[in-house]
Amino acid sequence: MGIEVIPGLVLNDDQFELAAAAVAEHAPDLAPLTRDRFISPGSWGAIPDDLGRTYKYELPLVRTPKRTVILHDWVLGDRRGREEPKPHGHPWDFASYVLTGGYDEDRYELVDGAVREELGVAHRAGQINAVPRAVYHEVLEVHEPGNTLTLIVCGHGVGGDWGYLDTITGEHTPTQRDPDFSARYAALNPHLAA
Repeated sequence: MGIEVIPGLVLNDDQFELAAAAVAEHAPDLAPLTRDRFISPGSWGAIPDDLGRTYKYELPLVRTPKRTVILHDWVLGDRRGREEPKPHGHPWDFASYVLTGGYDEDRYELVDGAVREELGVAHRAGQINAVPRAVYHEVLEVHEPGNTLTLIVCGHGVGGDWGYLDTITGEHTPTQRDPDFSARYAALNPHLAA
């Protein structure tokens, strides 16, 4: 039995125990993760996709230029109905500790001017998905939508490296600011308005 923390986000005691143990192990300076913080509506935000639907929920534990640690509860993958790949890169190396559920992803890397693919890589509860900065990826499918909880631990970021890889040409396209994101985020998160 779970508790609806914000509309659509239901969390349970098993998830809390796994999240608290993962934070204690992989970000011990941030521990302990308390149950109150884990189920606080003010801790979680719903992240919108381009259509304004929630594709994941996140609870940021720390977000600085040198370090980011976030819990995600996944609802939808990155592709969300698109046929063509649009893998994205990050400005840091990171590890995704899969606590519950799981997901499949495609991974791409530019090697000697050619795009190397690793398609359909499955990540299940109990596994670690290590993603170096040089890897572009795209979550294809969430195994248990609403019950795929991950702890993301990121290293030092390098500005300007966010972007997408054209899987045919190997060209990197920097991410552009989405002028409508803030409005979509606010619409999904009235509990965060102050």
